[in-house]
Amino acid sequence: MSDAAHELGWRRYSPQQCHDTAVAFEEFTTALREHAQMLPSGELPASGQSTQPTVVEENSDA
Repeated sequence: MSDAAHELGWRRYSPQQCHDTAVAFEEFTTALREHAQMLPSGELPASGQSTQPTVVEENSDA
């Protein structure tokens, strides 16, 4: 996606490339919406974040 945005910004895409990219984005958004409808409601933690709280111990040397 970032490559397409970069190329579009520099006007390096032909009309056909723009059309093809738009079709791909539409297919992606449709799949993403369908996936979202199957998920339980509520927010999940961001990727890579632990569901356990992080305990930070104070450093007495500081």
